[in-house]
Amino acid sequence: MFISCRVDDVRWERVNLHLTVTASLVPEQAQPSRWAGVEFAVADDEAALERLTFTLETRTASFPLEVVGRTADGAYHLRVNVTNVADRHEIPDGTWRIRPWLDGMICPSCTFDPAQAHRLPAMSKTFPYYGGRYAYMVHADLSEHLVHPLFRLKVRNYARPPKWRALRGGPASRLAKWTFDRGVLQWFFQVMYRLFRAVRPRWGRQRILLAAQLRTDIRDNMLVLKRRLIERGMDQEFRIDESVHWKYRNLFHSLWQWIVLSRKFAWADYVFLDDWCSLMSYTRLDPATVVTQLWHAGHGVKAVGLARFGMHGSPRLDNPHRRYTYGIVGSTGLQEIYAEDFGMEKENLLPTGVLRIDELLDPARIEAARTQFAATYPELAAKRVVLFAPTFRGRGSSTASYDFSLLDFEALHAWCGEDTVVLFRMHPYVTRKLTDADGTYRGFIPEGLTDRLVDASGYPSTNDLLHVTDVLVTDYSSICYEFSYLDRPMIFFAPDEVAYSVSRGFHDGFRDVVPGKTVATFDELLRALDAGDYETWRRDRYREQFCGPADTHNADRAIDAVIYGKRPVAS
Repeated sequence: MFISCRVDDVRWERVNLHLTVTASLVPEQAQPSRWAGVEFAVADDEAALERLTFTLETRTASFPLEVVGRTADGAYHLRVNVTNVADRHEIPDGTWRIRPWLDGMICPSCTFDPAQAHRLPAMSKTFPYYGGRYAYMVHADLSEHLVHPLFRLKVRNYARPPKWRALRGGPASRLAKWTFDRGVLQWFFQVMYRLFRAVRPRWGRQRILLAAQLRTDIRDNMLVLKRRLIERGMDQEFRIDESVHWKYRNLFHSLWQWIVLSRKFAWADYVFLDDWCSLMSYTRLDPATVVTQLWHAGHGVKAVGLARFGMHGSPRLDNPHRRYTYGIVGSTGLQEIYAEDFGMEKENLLPTGVLRIDELLDPARIEAARTQFAATYPELAAKRVVLFAPTFRGRGSSTASYDFSLLDFEALHAWCGEDTVVLFRMHPYVTRKLTDADGTYRGFIPEGLTDRLVDASGYPSTNDLLHVTDVLVTDYSSICYEFSYLDRPMIFFAPDEVAYSVSRGFHDGFRDVVPGKTVATFDELLRALDAGDYETWRRDRYREQFCGPADTHNADRAIDAVIYGKRPVAS
């Protein structure tokens, strides 16, 4: 008996292609026993159907497909990330088939029921990216075999070279975009990097670079790492350099800063990042340089990086996230999520725990945070604190906003009474839009309500505010990750959940993942707060799935894993 496999269903989950494949035994006369001189595997009984593996292949290439599990009726559930099929690359252009294997022996390619051919367009997907100038297409279709049409995936990556007149902005902006599109900037910085790399000092201490390009100082994960490196005396063993965001003065100053940054990257043996770094877009680093992404979000439920491929503002396929040597994640439960986000292998995402959790749970820091808050807001002593900390809406800093009309400030003020205060911690992108050119901050809380509603957006540390917070109200922000360690209730105010899921995307169903109750209207929010209806069981489940140990040794585990090669124990 031969093995016959049929693709019954195809569905998409962001960049992940899921296939349902049914396997059965058929007599020899039902299909040829040879193909192109290759003998097909022979099965003696139904037990052979339990041992199948699958590959995605053309005549010249083959990639393994992940077997996620089996359905109730015995069908195989297969999965492949089309942007990261092997070696951090997308599925190449070509016509691909699904090939079953039995104990290392080849089986006929998967077929498809021609009566269901009308479903093929819905099984296909096109991913526009880079402003619509590129498109990655995965098209499901059938071979021309009349009796046993094979299921195929035709993959094509299309590019439309931009024209000079199509570029918007002033002359300098258009020139920058034009040079970037044609690789001029990439070529320049790659040359600079290689020159600096060739003349780097090969004696003395190795160098560690802490690069926080989007920040004006070292903070959060990076600051915890720096302090721990120094506490362990590693500043005597290594030379520790820093690089942060510089204020734009003019084109020549900016170009000089980029050259300095290229030199720092070229001379570094270890590079630690905490966010996006645009130099990685221009330069391919020496493989001997160990680049580790600490990432600023412990676990945001929203999709980022390559998980947003094909959505509005989609990244390119050659995204710099792919070039990290390692990534730091909070637990093994986050490895698969960030593997999709960064286009990396799960094995290189180290579950050491998020570094800033060390500082969050440090008893001395907790006491200092409470003391500082009491000194800053003495009038709030002994009051219950509700922290409202949503993320921004929009693609980035230039388009960021928050719709304050969703909030009924007067009703919230009345709800507070005499024993409760609501602190508002808006995202820096939002507060920047509320600041005039002369530096005057307009604010957003109506006059007469500031005795119970307090704008704490300018408070030095968000994590310090968590230590005085009794209830957190947020939405799609990753702040819920840190707060879940404190075992206090939270509510998710998500009036635009559906629209946000379409524009940004979630890794899983938003309400199924978040560590607290979700409400869609402001009235629901007030009722939940009033009744203490927080669904805290969701927080407990979330911690078990995504949070690592609370022992304040995450930085040590990260240092030992990245620099000394001591892999962390799974958590």
